[in-house]
Amino acid sequence: MSPDGTCVRCRREADEAADALEAARVRRRQTLVVAGTAAAALIAGAIAFAVQLRGRPVHAAATATAAASAPSGTSRIETPLAPLEPAKVVAEPAAQGATAAATPLDRAMHAVPITLYCRPPPECERARAWLRDGSYLYRERNVDVDPTAAAAWKRIAPDGTVPAFDVDGQTFAGFDPDRVTGALEYAGARRLQR
Repeated sequence: MSPDGTCVRCRREADEAADALEAARVRRRQTLVVAGTAAAALIAGAIAFAVQLRGRPVHAAATATAAASAPSGTSRIETPLAPLEPAKVVAEPAAQGATAAATPLDRAMHAVPITLYCRPPPECERARAWLRDGSYLYRERNVDVDPTAAAAWKRIAPDGTVPAFDVDGQTFAGFDPDRVTGALEYAGARRLQR
């Protein structure tokens, strides 16, 4: 008998059960830590891959931060924002209705002249909505009413495809958001190099 009144064998079995329970808790915590770390690494890799597909540079700190702060069970991957340096955080007035962009490339992209050759709604509404949602400044030219616009549109889209775009001299027909974004990025980068 032990001093507390329990038999030695019962006390030993209780101690072994408590030790086994504590060992199981430790293993579970280790498994959760390993799984969380693996999930964060997987999310960071997926973000880096998605950003590389879009052709933008990846900031390791932003990717790691985005991966670490991602809630569990999320299936949507968002592009991480580049960390801002204190000198760059300046209140800027919005350029004629456009929102103030975060990076120099974004600001340059929003300053690129865009001409949208289209027909009255609803035919080119998807392109209009995309440009409005991105706060891009654009000039719309109705090819059914304006003969000058119709002539320029026919040079861009001889087959009659609407909408057609002129993004700072880069012309193409048909609405593809990735193509428009690529043209804006190229034109914005050229403006930054000047």
